[in-house]
Amino acid sequence: MIDKDSIQFSENYQTKYFVITKKAQIHQLAKAVDLGSGKPALVLIGGAAGLEHPQANIIRKITDVIAQAAESIHAAVIDGGTQAGVMAAIGHSRSKEAYQFPLIGVAVEKLVTWPGNFQGQRPRSALFPAGGYRG
Repeated sequence: MIDKDSIQFSENYQTKYFVITKKAQIHQLAKAVDLGSGKPALVLIGGAAGLEHPQANIIRKITDVIAQAAESIHAAVIDGGTQAGVMAAIGHSRSKEAYQFPLIGVAVEKLVTWPGNFQGQRPRSALFPAGGYRG
């Protein structure tokens, strides 16, 4: 069984989070966050934090298009779950348009500060132990 709980980010927003400790729990997590077989998913990775203004504008435009596409095809978007770079941009794009596609942040548990650096627009989040899985 995977551990789960909720984090209250504000009076109006809380998110679920899941803690995975074993590789075998990935299937349970996929079910818990509604990533069933055949459901489209996009994975965003990379760092765009600290880009100059023109580059940051391009990233925001790109994530606006990605968010619109995810919403239209009912895809989940999976990212690093932080409030930096491309992850912050996709969260902002989803929030400003009030999209409902699943936005799932994935982070190493020991790097998360509650609730400060964990992206607040994610309805579900998964945390992984540092150094890989046990078992």
